[in-house]
Amino acid sequence: MSCLGKEKTRSPFEIFGPLSQVFSLGVIAQRLNTPLKFDRNTKTITNNPFANALLTDVPPRKGWEEFYKL
Repeated sequence: MSCLGKEKTRSPFEIFGPLSQVFSLGVIAQRLNTPLKFDRNTKTITNNPFANALLTDVPPRKGWEEFYKL
């Protein structure tokens, strides 16, 4: 109903955005089976260049850049 403008969303982007970033870090750590050190200020993984590439390497498609800012 929120897509029709009849009610407020139940998962606003202010909550979902950061939460999906945390899930992404967890998936990368689980996939590589290694502890990761994440710098919150630079939003990069500092102890594993491959893991950091998984987090940031593939650029979004043209027109979607604004939705993929870390």
